[in-house]
Amino acid sequence: MNNAKKTIYSTIIVFLFHLLLVPAGKAQQVKISIGDTLIHLYEPFSVSVSISNEEFRTLSAFPDYPRFQKGERFTESTTENTNEGVIVKHSITQYYYPQKEGTWRLPARSMQVNDTIVKLPPLTIKVLPSPEGKSPPEWQDPFISREEEGKLPSQDIYLLLFVNKDTVYIGEEFHLRLSLLVSKQLRATYEFPDIGKQMLRLSKALSPMQCWIEDFTIRQLYAQEVLFQGRKYDSYILFAASFFPFQTGDISIPAPYVEVRKAGSSDSLPFRLYAESAHIHVKALPPHPLASKVPVGNFYLNEKLSTPNTLTGKVVEYSLAIVGYGNIASVPPPIVQAPASLEVYEHGSLQNIKRAGTSVFGTQLFRYRLVARNPGKYPLGEYMLFVYFNPMEGRYDTLRPQSVLEAIGAPLPDDRKKQIREAYQNYRPEAPWMHHLHLPTWFWVHRHFFLYGMVSVATLCLLVFLFQKRRP
Repeated sequence: MNNAKKTIYSTIIVFLFHLLLVPAGKAQQVKISIGDTLIHLYEPFSVSVSISNEEFRTLSAFPDYPRFQKGERFTESTTENTNEGVIVKHSITQYYYPQKEGTWRLPARSMQVNDTIVKLPPLTIKVLPSPEGKSPPEWQDPFISREEEGKLPSQDIYLLLFVNKDTVYIGEEFHLRLSLLVSKQLRATYEFPDIGKQMLRLSKALSPMQCWIEDFTIRQLYAQEVLFQGRKYDSYILFAASFFPFQTGDISIPAPYVEVRKAGSSDSLPFRLYAESAHIHVKALPPHPLASKVPVGNFYLNEKLSTPNTLTGKVVEYSLAIVGYGNIASVPPPIVQAPASLEVYEHGSLQNIKRAGTSVFGTQLFRYRLVARNPGKYPLGEYMLFVYFNPMEGRYDTLRPQSVLEAIGAPLPDDRKKQIREAYQNYRPEAPWMHHLHLPTWFWVHRHFFLYGMVSVATLCLLVFLFQKRRP
């Protein structure tokens, strides 16, 4: 047999080992998503950039499109824990608002995401007349009230520090944002030396140590046109984050500043432009046995039971999502106290966090596999509960599932109960495609023997084939 054929057969063996024993890789994946292309006037379409298995390190500016104005952005993070490992996805979404009705053809564009250049396809956006009663968006700075705006002196450049609350409970969110407003008529008059380094300095100075932080800032300076004191300004977000304090007391935010220099003159010395300082008081939660463990926010439950009726010994998929506003990353799983007649196995989780406006919101989803040992009805609300503190109402609340599982059939014998428990406690598929085979439970307990056996049989067959080929 020639060397080429030997190489082919060797490659087949290596491929079998890789297919059976090696988990799927986690290479960087970049994806572009386009929102609705049929919209009404004053409604946006969106462009989203998402990346899997890596953080955003480098991100070029979102493209400008004629006859569309850039609006707000929001960021999103998703973390999924599965039997194959942890999958992390980050995304950034930019909104574009049409300025006129009509059908607009937008040219192709490209963006750099870390080390990858991604293409945005040419788009056709159809803008219909605005619905009756729909008014155009007001492009004033949404984080400064009209009353506060009127108190400020009229000038060409502002540095504004916005804090949405001055008193919070421990664990309650407060939002902080630092914006730089530059008059559009004087945009070329000032420059900001080493603005990237200044943004890093501001991030450290404005982040109190005694808080969990959800950073909204996209490390890329971009302008959004706003109307302020009756004039048009370019608004630049230098820092934005939501904080969740984990100890009581007072938080002091020192007056931040940026260094500014007049453009076109290398001899001019930079001067400092200051914003106001801020203070936040953090108070303790009311007394409760779980006061140190419960999350703070506003939540509700969203649940899904694969079937409400089953046979004893059969697996039922159940997911329980805790949805709402608050520190989603700290939301714990529900308290589970199931009876001995109902087996409850954890089966992965998914965390989704969105950051938009002045709020953090999202979902903590927990997956379970339920196996009824004995026939009967199992109201899950009696076995699962989620306790949290609602800062808007100043009280604790308890959420319970509404699903009811009903099982029929004979009670399981003790040896069958042990077999089910071992199978699902050891359930760890080595390759993602195996998860969808729905093989019997005894296979997963002894799966390594089957995998090694399959490779051994394949290797033996190949050796016999090669030996026969060598015979004259």
